[in-house]
Amino acid sequence: MALYEQAMTQRISIAPGAIFSPSRSCGQCLRLNCSEPWTPRIEQAMKTLGEIMNRLEFKRFTQWIQSVDSFG
Repeated sequence: MALYEQAMTQRISIAPGAIFSPSRSCGQCLRLNCSEPWTPRIEQAMKTLGEIMNRLEFKRFTQWIQSVDSFG
């Protein structure tokens, strides 16, 4: 949900992969629409989406490290 929310603030629309899976087994996936010709605007949106994903993953990793440290 965080990825969706942050992408929308940048006017990038994504769809969770689970809604395209009959078994709802693609919860960690997303769907990209490829029906438009490639443009500099789409390229920038893809770069921005990647940056958002990297920030979220780094945040999640940092939270995990902190939780592991709390056991020490």
